[in-house]
Formats: sequence, structure tokens, C-alpha cells
Amino acid sequence: MEVAKKYILPYSAPLTGSSILTYVKNNLPILILGKEFSLEGVAVFSILKTFFKALHSVSGSFVNPMMSKFLELKNHGDEFFKNLNTIYFGILFLRTS
Repeated sequence: MEVAKKYILPYSAPLTGSSILTYVKNNLPILILGKEFSLEGVAVFSILKTFFKALHSVSGSFVNPMMSKFLELKNHGDEFFKNLNTIYFGILFLRTS
């Protein structure tokens, strides 16, 4: 029981709370729209939402490994900030479009 109090509960409680809030955040718009719109409209919204979440994940999976390579350029000030700004605006454009 001592292990549960010392390790399991302090680490599992925030994770459980975060998981519940994430579930609510992901499904609340669908529940709200379900009260106002027809089933077909909610289905189209759900499909579009799933598509854009997948697109966001794919773009992030390409960009995040590239960001670690730019830590080597940190010693070169101007080049580092120029490349970092290029990546930032590229991600912003990609995710906005």
C-alpha cells in the first residue's frame, strides 16, 4: 500500500484527469452539434475533424524530428534563427491551409 501512495497515485491521477479532459474536448463538439443538426451533418463534421486531426499529426511527425537537428546550429546565431523562422512559418502555413 505504501508504494501505491508514494508512486502510483501521484503519477496516475494527473494522467487520468488529462485523459478524461482530452476525451471531453474531442467529443463535446459532436455532442453539442448532435442536438442542433441532423445526423448527416454531424457525420460530415466528424469525418472532416478526423481528417484534419490526422493531417495535423502527419505534419507534426515530419517536423518534430527536423527540429532536433537545428539544435546543432544553435552556435551559429543568424543561421539558426533564420532556419527556425523558416520552419515556423512553413508549419504555420501548412497547418493553416
